Amino acid sequence: MQTDSVNNAGGVTVEASTSGRDAPRYDDTNRFHFSSERFAKLTHYAFRYPAKFHVPVVRALLDRYTLRGWTCLDAFNGSGTLTVEAMASGRNAIGLDVDPLAVFVSRVKTTRVCPNRLEKYTGLICNAVELRLSRDKRLKRTLQKDIGKAAFKKRLLEEDLQIPPIPNLEHWFRKSVVIQLARIKALIVEMDVDCEIRDFFLLCWASIIRSCSNADPTPVSGLEVTSYMRRKEEEGREIDVERHFIRAVRRGLTGAKDFYNATSPMTTATCAMQDARALAGTRYAADAVITSPPYHSAVDYYRRHQLETYWLDLVRSQEERLSLIPTYLGRAGVAQKYLPTPIEAMGSVGSSWIERIDAINERRARDFLHYYWGMRQFFCGVATLLPSDAPLVLVVGNNRILGREYSSSDLFDELAQPFFSFDEQHWYPVRNRYMSYSRHNGANIDREDVLVWRRRGGSTL
Repeated sequence: MQTDSVNNAGGVTVEASTSGRDAPRYDDTNRFHFSSERFAKLTHYAFRYPAKFHVPVVRALLDRYTLRGWTCLDAFNGSGTLTVEAMASGRNAIGLDVDPLAVFVSRVKTTRVCPNRLEKYTGLICNAVELRLSRDKRLKRTLQKDIGKAAFKKRLLEEDLQIPPIPNLEHWFRKSVVIQLARIKALIVEMDVDCEIRDFFLLCWASIIRSCSNADPTPVSGLEVTSYMRRKEEEGREIDVERHFIRAVRRGLTGAKDFYNATSPMTTATCAMQDARALAGTRYAADAVITSPPYHSAVDYYRRHQLETYWLDLVRSQEERLSLIPTYLGRAGVAQKYLPTPIEAMGSVGSSWIERIDAINERRARDFLHYYWGMRQFFCGVATLLPSDAPLVLVVGNNRILGREYSSSDLFDELAQPFFSFDEQHWYPVRNRYMSYSRHNGANIDREDVLVWRRRGGSTL
């Protein structure tokens, strides 16, 4: 078996095997089976988030590889599907992500709030929202068109409304929509309630921002005002922000009740901003890791979430937002300064990928190199959080780069070998859900692999 000498994130030289498993089979002998029965929605649908974990798969993974009372960690937590399901199944959860919106969404979704208190304040906030719109007769009559600049400025000054510093704001929103969004946010912020209740309503409000904007809500790869949306505007699209918000609150209330009843105060969830490339030396410890790394150059979370990130004050300036760019793994357009220096030896799988990509497009090769080293740092760091023989479970799909498909399973197994022993591999089809989508590079995801390793005993770090 061929090996390459590489340096891990701690600077210690280890021998990295290029393969720890046999060639994968895609038949019924290793198909991953999970229940197709209807499941409790809990808080899973509080916010529409791209490339989410499939809930039945997560439940099956928790049942198969963890025990009640364990602490399960998701290092690429996204909107918190794993953390929600872990708590509902009697496990403690740690959800980490570099995206501030992801952290906010997952934290709110995993917060247990007394349904009676939520119900009380739901009535109050919905009545206040309806009352404020009813008093603004002109705005109520212009749901299918915009208001003028003078009327816009007048309302901002009279009501002391705060609007976010989104670059080119009027490209993304009608002025009338900006007024309505700012009004609802002000009502929520001014409520005399605990922060957990306020955050619940802020999440409901944030969940409607994209659908009330000029951006097309359908594409998952980024953020764009498409020709389809421009045509809808010309046809007189109606945007009733208040109605959207009240509907989101009612839906969110149902999910919050289900989550409260399905979980125990004895189980905990920690959701925090943390770069998955820098896990070594952190305070986190887990009995198992179950996660789904980002696909290479697939979903631009940084761009996709910019509207909600600004509106929620998760960033307060363009400079602060730009500072987040280097933390996103799998992104396209990586600058040279963000590549590792010096470039160290790569395993045979990684080397073969980059040779093929570089022969066609140097920029895309640079993007892959950033992804490769980021994932190697992840495997090195996550090994420090797990005890000997603990499971590391990754749900992955193949990458298609410049028209050619590459096996993510082969790549990740090469990166995992210094720290983990390969255990087993399964697969399942991806059908009819928000995670199954056509990506801008033509790489449709119709199957995903479940890869399982065990933490090697002793220290290889």
